[in-house]
Amino acid sequence: MNKRKTRLALYVHDFKIEIGHSNSLIELIRHLPVGYLDQFSEIRVVSFSTSNLTELFPGFKGKLSWGRVPFPKIKPVLLKSLFYQVWTYFYNLLFFGDETFRIGIGISSLSVDSVSIQFIHHIWTQRGLEQESNHGVRKIYKKILFAYFEMCENYLFKKKGLKFFSPAHFLTNYLKDNYTGIEAKTIYSGVNLSRFEINKKPKIEILNDLVTRYPILKGLNVSKPIYLFIGAYERKGLPQALEIVSQVKGCQFIVIGSPSAGKPVVWPKDINVYPITFTREVPLFYSLSDAFIFPTIYEPFGLVLFEAMAMGLAIVTRFDQVGASELLKGLPEVYFSDEKDFSFVPVEVKDLNAKMHLRNERIKLLGDVSWSKAGAELANFI
Repeated sequence: MNKRKTRLALYVHDFKIEIGHSNSLIELIRHLPVGYLDQFSEIRVVSFSTSNLTELFPGFKGKLSWGRVPFPKIKPVLLKSLFYQVWTYFYNLLFFGDETFRIGIGISSLSVDSVSIQFIHHIWTQRGLEQESNHGVRKIYKKILFAYFEMCENYLFKKKGLKFFSPAHFLTNYLKDNYTGIEAKTIYSGVNLSRFEINKKPKIEILNDLVTRYPILKGLNVSKPIYLFIGAYERKGLPQALEIVSQVKGCQFIVIGSPSAGKPVVWPKDINVYPITFTREVPLFYSLSDAFIFPTIYEPFGLVLFEAMAMGLAIVTRFDQVGASELLKGLPEVYFSDEKDFSFVPVEVKDLNAKMHLRNERIKLLGDVSWSKAGAELANFI
């Protein structure tokens, strides 16, 4: 920042800790160096919805504000995105001046000073449309939506003076290879080791606790391996995950997430699937499980991979175009399904000691992957 800024404005549709890309920005901002944050008299979040700001930024109490964007339930995504961009353009003109430094996530707002790249639609469009090959009307809508997203990206990527930070080298390299003179930096995401700490209770106690809120888990056997998947079904690779775990007869597979609208799911009959649409208790599910199966098709980072890494689970994912894999490669019990020599080996039941050993070994090999390090790198960059 060349000119002193006294207000920090954050632009994202929904500023919530349980949303992956939003969570990344939240962690980065609250781990900015204290001296850096002291220059701001206010942090204002401009969004349709938000988690409790004083809980997100306890050290900034009294200096937080929410610029609430109206009509939070507006649909479809195309209309919601257009509305947000127009709204924030005029919001900037009315309420912000040169003293405000603006950070946006992706194409959410086109009126920002720095952009957190959590997704590049130019990379995803072709694959995304292939997933809609059997849905005529949806495919037409997606073509329009993706064309709009790419148009917005082109505008931002060619705009002079903007700074872009991404959570993976493959994203940063894409920007530098395709846009002359763009200022972009890789800032890897961190992991909250205090939140994602292995529960020391016996698995049967964890299961009995979860069953009270998720009755579908009845019948789960903690003496046999438990596999876990988290995320949107299609892009996160659930079809391949099902193929992988189907190699284990009678496999127990917990699936947290949901399919795209209008896409029913037929579960294989030879495995025991326990589908759960949504939960805020992900750490308990990690503690209950033995392996994390996540062969995602395109993942700018993949916070869930870092979480599973810290929770001591065996991990199966992809390496190509998966940001977290740039750091996970070479760690014990991390396997990549897109490698030529990949062969799935059924996972053993992991007790507390085995998980703790794996967690500690991985963290030792990784070195500093803290959010504090990421926050310091962001402060130096912008």
